[in-house]
Amino acid sequence: MVISIGWNISTKPKRQESPQPVVAFTTVKTNNQDNVGVNQNILFDTIVLNEGGGFHSQHGLFIAPARGIYIFTATVLHMPQASISLHAAITHNGQDVALLHSSANVFDQGTQTVILKIEPGDEVWVRNVHYGGEFITGAKFSSFSGILINHL
Repeated sequence: MVISIGWNISTKPKRQESPQPVVAFTTVKTNNQDNVGVNQNILFDTIVLNEGGGFHSQHGLFIAPARGIYIFTATVLHMPQASISLHAAITHNGQDVALLHSSANVFDQGTQTVILKIEPGDEVWVRNVHYGGEFITGAKFSSFSGILINHL
């Protein structure tokens, strides 16, 4: 025979934690971007999701509203150009973190994913590097996304 006394052995009151804001975005290019110069931002003109309001499509720039660990991913489709490959970069506060490569003479996509520690106000974007006069395909073949996975 088991007898239950029904005592509550938890003496600590539970702490109410304030909910952490969700920060996540996904953007795509619907319009082609022609003659992209060296160090010019690649613009993702259609916002699919922008929780936290950090993505600014007019500049192709994410400005972090919260401190934490983020994952960013970018995919860029390069139009065929004779002997010109595409080199783009996921850039954090002016420093290239990872390069995307697309080959010359064919439709080719480059993709990278990075995990970064980000402070409020930090900026992350995708830009063209190394070669000028690039043609980036829209039609939703190119995208840029990010999500805060852990608040710090």
